[in-house]
Amino acid sequence: MTPRCRPRGWITADLLLTLSLALSACDAAAVNNPYAGRAVPTPVTVSGSRQYARVSAGFFHSCAVTAGGEGWCWGSNEYLQVGVASTPSRCEQVSCSRTPLRVAGSLMLVDIAAGVTSTCALTTVGRAYCWGGGYPGVGSQLGDSAIVSSATPVRVKTDSTFAQITVGGSHSCALTAGGTALCWGGNQFGQLGNGSVTSSATPIVVSGTLRFASISASSTTTCAVALSGIGYCWGSNRWGQMGVGDVPYNSLGLAEQRPREISGDLRWAQIAAGFEHTCGVTTSGTALCWGLNENAGQLGNGTSVSHRGVPGPVAGGRSYDGITAGAVATCAHTPGNELYCWGSNYFGGLGNGQTQALGVNQPVKNIGGSFRGGEAARHHSAGLGSSHGCAIKTDGSVSCWGDAFYGQTGDR
Repeated sequence: MTPRCRPRGWITADLLLTLSLALSACDAAAVNNPYAGRAVPTPVTVSGSRQYARVSAGFFHSCAVTAGGEGWCWGSNEYLQVGVASTPSRCEQVSCSRTPLRVAGSLMLVDIAAGVTSTCALTTVGRAYCWGGGYPGVGSQLGDSAIVSSATPVRVKTDSTFAQITVGGSHSCALTAGGTALCWGGNQFGQLGNGSVTSSATPIVVSGTLRFASISASSTTTCAVALSGIGYCWGSNRWGQMGVGDVPYNSLGLAEQRPREISGDLRWAQIAAGFEHTCGVTTSGTALCWGLNENAGQLGNGTSVSHRGVPGPVAGGRSYDGITAGAVATCAHTPGNELYCWGSNYFGGLGNGQTQALGVNQPVKNIGGSFRGGEAARHHSAGLGSSHGCAIKTDGSVSCWGDAFYGQTGDR
């Protein structure tokens, strides 16, 4: 299997540019990095002296929830994803903020999830709110039935209360306290999991009787861990990112509209869906990845294989207790409160103090210090975007690294 370039479907020109650069524009000989000036390869502390409980990295923005329940976002606001009523400053012709802005309203939050063009959050009573979605044709991802974008939080239209939430490309999903999964938004690949490819402007229940402990949405795929520890995925399987068996690359997009069990008879502590790859940590602490690899090396297995359709071990043999996946990179947390990352490092997105035109196909240590772990490592204590990442340190501050073109590192 050899690397190749391919179209990105619904991805905008701006997103395509960043992904293409992160993949070295499919040119393995490109050893110079003319974009290094926009990179922050060594983790920096986000501005302000707040203590944070949750953090999430979207494609070009980042968001976090303080220990007191306040929501804060920073970075690009091109799609209204920062959640403020007034227009922030501008970064390179795009509305943005290089420092955290308080999300509009007086909502008390317990969780937050940043996606490509939208952000969603949960309140202390389990209500879901979303904002953003300013890209034409994907406004339905807010779940409020209006199918329009919003610069400030709007209530997701459902009577359900939730314990977890995740945001992908044009869809979002959430879990009730009992483990029922509901999804809303775009559904062109079956990523809502209800047996159809019809989009929904309000939450719909994922097919079947499965109950889940955690859930993760990518651009067009959704994966979740059942209460039994078995992993399931649904949606796009173009590069084998569902992990249900080796598949040839399919430019039209292989897809599953209902949950399918991940191969390997494994029991998972967490699964994290990236752009077109997926990684997970088993209950025994082993990290495995599957899906797209190409030049970026986001599977972390030390090879240049283009893709794989079943879980394979990450190189290095370390034990991990949490994992997060971005567009073309992955980071995992060790019981010793260290982060190890692999994949694209074009903009310093691995946090190891370097920028590299070629992907790093095995774990390297993030040099940001000591990061919060344990149960927190599996619930938005770290996140990766298109080419940047953020994580909560053991002292409660947030550090970010990587591409800072739109202020997504929040330190300026």
